[in-house]
Amino acid sequence: MAKTITPITDRSLHTEELSSLTLAIDEHAIVSAADAKGVITYVNEAFEAISGYAACELIGKTHSVVQSHEHTKAFYQNIKKTIQCGETWQGIIQNKAKSGSHYWLKSTIKPVIDDDAMITGFIAVQTDVTSDHKYSQALQQLTEVAPNAQIFEHLTSALHKTLELRWVGIGVLHLEANVIELIGLSKNGRAAPLFHYNLNGTPCQQVIEEKKTFCVDRDVIASFPDDSVLIDTHAEYYIGEPLRTTTGEVLGILWGIHDAERSLSPIEINLLQLTARRATIELQRLEHEKTLQRQIRALRALGHANTIISKASKESTLLQDVCHILVSHGEFSVVWIDYIDPGADDGLKTMAEAHAKDFTLINSNEVESIKAIIADKSAETKAILLNKSVVELKTIQAITQVNNDQTYAYSVIALPLIIQGATLGVLTLVERTQDPLQKEDLRPLKHLAGNLTFGILHIRTLEDKQAVEKQLRQSHRMETIGQLTTGIAHDFNNILASILGYADLAEGRAKDDPKLLKYLGNVTKAGNRARDLVMQMLAFSKAKDDLETGHTAIYPETFIKEIVEMLRATFPKSITLSVEIDTFGTQVVIKPTELQQIVVNLAINARDAIGNRGRCTIRLYEKAILQPALCQSCHQQFKGQFLVIEVQDDGSGIDAETLPHIFDSFFSTKHDDKGTGLGLFNVHGIAHTRTGHIEVTSEPGQGSRFRVLLPVAKKALKKRAAVSGDKKPASKTRHDRIRIMVVDDEASSAGFLQEWLRGLEFDVTAFTDSLAARKHLIIDRHEYDVIIADYQMPGLLGSDLLSEYIGKYQEKTAILLGSKNDRNVLENSDANIHFVEKPLNTASLRELLDDILHT
Repeated sequence: MAKTITPITDRSLHTEELSSLTLAIDEHAIVSAADAKGVITYVNEAFEAISGYAACELIGKTHSVVQSHEHTKAFYQNIKKTIQCGETWQGIIQNKAKSGSHYWLKSTIKPVIDDDAMITGFIAVQTDVTSDHKYSQALQQLTEVAPNAQIFEHLTSALHKTLELRWVGIGVLHLEANVIELIGLSKNGRAAPLFHYNLNGTPCQQVIEEKKTFCVDRDVIASFPDDSVLIDTHAEYYIGEPLRTTTGEVLGILWGIHDAERSLSPIEINLLQLTARRATIELQRLEHEKTLQRQIRALRALGHANTIISKASKESTLLQDVCHILVSHGEFSVVWIDYIDPGADDGLKTMAEAHAKDFTLINSNEVESIKAIIADKSAETKAILLNKSVVELKTIQAITQVNNDQTYAYSVIALPLIIQGATLGVLTLVERTQDPLQKEDLRPLKHLAGNLTFGILHIRTLEDKQAVEKQLRQSHRMETIGQLTTGIAHDFNNILASILGYADLAEGRAKDDPKLLKYLGNVTKAGNRARDLVMQMLAFSKAKDDLETGHTAIYPETFIKEIVEMLRATFPKSITLSVEIDTFGTQVVIKPTELQQIVVNLAINARDAIGNRGRCTIRLYEKAILQPALCQSCHQQFKGQFLVIEVQDDGSGIDAETLPHIFDSFFSTKHDDKGTGLGLFNVHGIAHTRTGHIEVTSEPGQGSRFRVLLPVAKKALKKRAAVSGDKKPASKTRHDRIRIMVVDDEASSAGFLQEWLRGLEFDVTAFTDSLAARKHLIIDRHEYDVIIADYQMPGLLGSDLLSEYIGKYQEKTAILLGSKNDRNVLENSDANIHFVEKPLNTASLRELLDDILHT
C-alpha cells in the first residue's frame, strides 16, 4: 500500500519511513487518493465502511459518487481551486452513503507534487464527525424559536432528521381518560395529521408508568399486538421518553417508530432526552400562557359584568346578561345560574343560561350531558355550597364523542352566590377543553361571583324600597279616599237617619193600612242596607287598631252558599258557577255584608272576564302559610293560619303590565258602562280592615285566580253587651219633666229627632247651629236632662259642645251621634257622654234613653 502513495512532503524521505506513516494513517483515519484529474486511485477500509461502497466500486470514479448534494456548487469549486493551487484545504464535508444516509467528515486534502513541481494527484485524510455534527445540528434546532402552533411540529421534524426515525410524535397525557392527545407528529420529516389514542396495551403506557426511557429494537408489534398505531405504521423499532417536570409529574410522551430494526447511540439517546426536555418546557410555557389568557378573559368578563351590574334594575335580566358576558367575553362554553330551591328534585332551580354559538352545533344534548354528570356529584356540591366555599369539579373527560371519533373533555367550576351569609345559589361555568381549569383561574371568577351577589342584593334592596314607596303611595291614596268617604258617609248618614226616622214614625201612624205598612217596611229595609254599605265605605279609613271589637266571629259556610245562590241569578246559563267548601267549624271575624261584598265583587269580575262561555269556581278552605308570602295588594309579607276565599275563572286573564294596578281606586279595564274601578278596591279595603291579605295569579288567555286570606279567629269575640237587661219601656211612661236638647246641623235629621222624641212625650228643643246651642247652654245657662248632639258640625264640634256642658253640669248626661270612625273621640271623655252610631237605630236609642233616665 505504501508503494502506491506518492510522497507528500520531502522526496528525501526514505521508502521505509513513508510506508510506516501511511500504515499509521490507515489505522486511524479515512483515507482516499486520486490522480491529477480527480479519479480515485485508492481508498482504505475505513472509507469503504463509512460510505458503504467496496473499493472496486469507487476506484476509477470521482468523489461525486459519494456527494450528498447538500453543498452548493461554489463549495466544491472552492475546494478544487484551493488544491489545484498547491494549497491544503480543510473543512467539513457532508457525504451520502450507499444506503442513502448522510455522514459528515472532517477533511484535510493535500496535493501530491513531483520533483518538477507538478501536481500529480491528491490525498484526503478524513475523520468521521457525524455524531458530533448531528449533535450540534440537533442542539441548534432545539434552541430555535417557532410559533406556538408549530413548535411541536418543528421538534418532531428536527428529531426525525437527527435520529432518522420514520415516525416521531409528541403527545399530551389526559390521565383521567387514559388518553394521549398528539400535538406534534412527523412522518419522514413532514407534518402528519394529529389524533388521539388510548394508552391501554401500548408501549407508551409503559413509558408513562415507569417514567423512564423505554425501547424495543426489533419486532415491537409482537410485544404489543393490541397497539393499532404500531400495526398501522408496520413498526419494527420503538423508543419512548416521558415528558417529565422537575417535580416528576408526567405531562406527556415523546416517541419514535421505525419500520426496520435499528439502534440508537448514547449520543442519540441523549438528543432524544434533550428534545423531551424542550417539549416539556414548551408544554409548561403554553399552559402558563393559557392560564394567563384565561385570566385575561375572566378579567375582561369581570369588567363588562361590573358595568352591567352597576346599571341593572331587574334581577332576571342581570342574571341572563352575566351568563352571556361569561360566554362572549370569558369564552366559556356554557354558563348557567341556579338558585337553591328545596322543592326541586336536585334542590336547584335554573334561573339563567347561555352557551357559545358553536357549542350546540356539535351536539344539541351536550348541555344536558354535562348537567347529568354534575348531577352525579350533587351531594358533594350541596355539601360544599352549605360550607359557602368554591366548588371545584375536576375536568370531566370524554363526555361526548362526535364526528371523526373526536372526543371532547370539559372543565367545570361552580361558584356559590352568598348574600348576607346565606347561600342563594351557584354560578356554574363549563369550558370545553382538554386542559383543566386551574386554581389561578378562580380569583377573578370569585370576584365576579361576589359582585354578582352584590348586584342581586342591590336590586332586591331597590325593589324593597320601591315596594315601600308604593305601599306609602297606596296608603296616602287610601287616606285621601278615606277622608273623602268619611265626609260623604257623614252626610249620607244624616240623610239615612231622616229616612229611617220618618219611616219609623210613619209606621206608627199606618197601623190600619197593611199595604202602607208593607211599603214603609221596604223603605226601612232599603235604608238598613244603605246603612251597611256606608259602614263598608268607612272601613277604608278605619285603622286596624280602631276596629270594633264587638264584631262576632262567624262561620262563613252558610253565607257563602247563600251568596252563590244569589249570584246564579245574575250569571248567564252558558257560564258554569260552582262552589267547593272544604272547611267546617272555622271562624273569621267579618260581617256577613262584608263577606258578601268580597265574593260578589270577585265573582262579577270573573263573569265579565269569561264573556259568553266558561267556568267560575268559588272555593272556601283553610290554609296554613308557613313561609312568608307576598300580598298582591298591600305588598307586605305575611304568614299564619287563614281561611281562604278563592274565586277562579278561565277568562281572558290579566297581563303583567296591568296586574300591579288592579287594586288602585277607580282603576278599571272594563268599558265605562261596565265598571267603576271600585270593585277590587272595595275587596282590598275589607280584606285589610280584617287584617287579611290577597294573592292573585293570572296570565293572558289562562284565566285568573283571586285568593282572599282572612285570619282564622282563635276564639269567638264577645257580642256587644246589652244596654239593659230588664228595663221598663220608656214609651209607656210620661216624660213631661224630662227636657232634651237636639243639636244637628242637618235640619231634616234634627227635625226627625225632635218629632220622634216628642212622640215619646219628652220636652224637646232642637238647634241646627252648634254655636247658638252653646250660647243657649253655657252663656244663657239653660239646663237640660239629656243633650243629643251630632259630632260633625261646622263652627263647633258636637264632642266639644258636650264636653264643655258636662264639665259645667257634671250630673247631666249627653249622647254623641256619629259614624263608626268617630267613636275614638270619646276615649278620654267623661263617662256621662254616650256614643250612638249613625244611621240611628231608634229601638237602641230608646233603650239607651230609658237606661239613662232610670239610672
